[in-house]
Amino acid sequence: MMRADLHSHSYYSDGELSPYELVKMAKNADLEYFALTDHDCLMGIGEAIEAGKELGITVITGIELSCYFSCDVHILGYGIDYKDKNFIEILEKVQEKRTHRNYLILEKLKEFNINIDKDEFDSHCVGRVAGRTQIGELMVIHGYVKSVKDAFDYYLASGKRAFINAFRLTPEEAVKYIRSVGGIPVLAHPNQLRMGKPDLFDFVHNLKKHGLMGVETYYYTHSAHDIKFYEKLTSDLGLINTAGSDYHGKSRNSVLGRVPREMSEEMKKIFI
Repeated sequence: MMRADLHSHSYYSDGELSPYELVKMAKNADLEYFALTDHDCLMGIGEAIEAGKELGITVITGIELSCYFSCDVHILGYGIDYKDKNFIEILEKVQEKRTHRNYLILEKLKEFNINIDKDEFDSHCVGRVAGRTQIGELMVIHGYVKSVKDAFDYYLASGKRAFINAFRLTPEEAVKYIRSVGGIPVLAHPNQLRMGKPDLFDFVHNLKKHGLMGVETYYYTHSAHDIKFYEKLTSDLGLINTAGSDYHGKSRNSVLGRVPREMSEEMKKIFI
């Protein structure tokens, strides 16, 4: 068995730590393999790779693409060519759309007497992929809410008072783009799709036709029952199983390196 955590986020997207700090934590957790999978962002990968070389842990290039179907869908990509110019351009377009949405949310918040200056927001997000998390951080700083979680629960989450739909890739597009840069596309945290089992099977089956290669079966909130179901699903469809903590920092309940099950040695053939 191999010890791996293939789902984590740095402060370049919505995490709390630097890529170096994450790799160091992975090393201290006795992991053999680690992947940084920032949302729609490649900025931290080079730093993570260099940290891996220094600390003696294998860092796999990764990303998590935000998509929309009838609900939010996230597609992880592993082993990607993070320097591919076409892929970088695609992500820049996604980020441009996200920036426009951020400004619309700031305007919407004014209806609730929450005033965050656009220039302050831009300054707060320098060097990061700006999104709702950063809006939430500023809401905390200015005392409008007690925590980023409160900001989402009351204003920023889907269906809440200041929520505005964002431009998103389709899951099929995300799979295609990841495959185009030599990557391995994997469906992240499938429980969060909140689909019935027949619908989920059909959804994953369709994505496989477009190039999906795996499912994040071993996820920190998955029960033994969940894992058993996803192991059967992947077996039936000929997909791989991956493991991830989805670690963002101390503000969430996940722990880097703590996943429900270690992955088999067969995974090495895919990532090495």
